[in-house]
Amino acid sequence: IRFAIGASIISVIATSSGAAAAYVRERLTNLRVAMLLEVATVAGALSGAFLSGLLAARWLYLSFGLILAFSAVMMLRKRGSHAQPDDAARADAWADRLQLHNSYYDEAEHKELPYRVHNPRLGLALMYIAGVVSGLLGIGSGALKVTAMDLAMRLPIKVSSATSNFMIGV
Repeated sequence: IRFAIGASIISVIATSSGAAAAYVRERLTNLRVAMLLEVATVAGALSGAFLSGLLAARWLYLSFGLILAFSAVMMLRKRGSHAQPDDAARADAWADRLQLHNSYYDEAEHKELPYRVHNPRLGLALMYIAGVVSGLLGIGSGALKVTAMDLAMRLPIKVSSATSNFMIGV
């Protein structure tokens, strides 16, 4: 499994980098969010790579299955109600200072759609976990990143996917 992990992450990075270029060109990727979250992701990936050398192969297999199952359940779960206004204002203050909010052109609706970023601190914590998983298992952890950006940070799913893809390449 250790050789498979190394080979997997190389192919994930190559594939992701090719797709990321198109998403950046189409302005679907939020580069500010990506660079902020990448700090936590890289720290997590280094931690995960260290842990992968310490864990037995059966724990790596078990971790892989549990993480994918968790991600699937979270994405299939009905999205809950939005945060309370005071919670959203507090979370947005940091996003405002970092200028994380943006917009993207939706071809299906033929218009520019603005969006606000919520809970960047929670996003950082979740990206650290996604980085650990990536370093531990040799996956891009895009399923975890998209879930975190979509559900915790409330980015549109198109932006979450494009930003995650860009981050995997980095």
